[in-house]
Amino acid sequence: MTTTEFFVAPDGARIAWDRAGEGPDVLLVHGIGSSRRRWQGLADELARAGYRALRLDLRGFGESRPALESASDRAMDQLIADLEAFVRDHAEAPVHLVGHSLGGMICQRFTIEHPSSVASLVLASTTSHNGRRASAFARAMQLFSEHGFDHVLSDPALSSEIHIVLREAFLGADPPLEMLKIGLEEPNPSRAFAWKACVDFSAKDRLAEIRCPVLVMHGSADPLIPFRAGELVHEAIPGSEWIEESGAGHSLPTERAETFNRAVLDFIDRARKKRVR
Repeated sequence: MTTTEFFVAPDGARIAWDRAGEGPDVLLVHGIGSSRRRWQGLADELARAGYRALRLDLRGFGESRPALESASDRAMDQLIADLEAFVRDHAEAPVHLVGHSLGGMICQRFTIEHPSSVASLVLASTTSHNGRRASAFARAMQLFSEHGFDHVLSDPALSSEIHIVLREAFLGADPPLEMLKIGLEEPNPSRAFAWKACVDFSAKDRLAEIRCPVLVMHGSADPLIPFRAGELVHEAIPGSEWIEESGAGHSLPTERAETFNRAVLDFIDRARKKRVR
């Protein structure tokens, strides 16, 4: 059984984490609307295989708490700073890094900016670039998260703004409002902060700088981040490995838990052996 621990991020946010097993560190970073519990199956497998599985709750998710005043205009920078502080103070670098969705975006930037801290990198269901449409979608979700879904649609100014943003995101198609509403009936500042981190995110022009072993995985039926986005991540990282999960959606760690866990373990084992040669 794991015990929840906490560390204080540079700006005062209280970040929850836990660990299981002994051995080289594998750090697992989740996406929006999730928590470190998403990784339970993989963490158990890693511990049995001779690794120390480290799991974080991103600020505001799970048992973590945001800072009293989060600077949403630099949301991605804050998330990367959280990871940097954790690795510096609570992990044995270089770590094997695994990121899903937003977690994958954070891990890309962290690996580029702190290459000596990363032994290998797994990127699942993520993107290296949120262009015009993807950023518009993230902005829409940020608005719904900040104010609550019904309030956005009933407030004249917010309603006008959201319809402009949704038109940009869906290019004339009817947006799936009932799907977008799920979990956002009431304001959710933590999700708003996380969606803000996605607006205008881009690491694509620096992916070629990554030199550690990399595995990229993506579901062919991902409804949130297009399959092609995953292919582009793989194509931009020299020597990266690629796994297509045919017919899978966005949540590979749970939808395809058995094959996902096996692929991650195999990849980390091989990356570890390369380092000790």
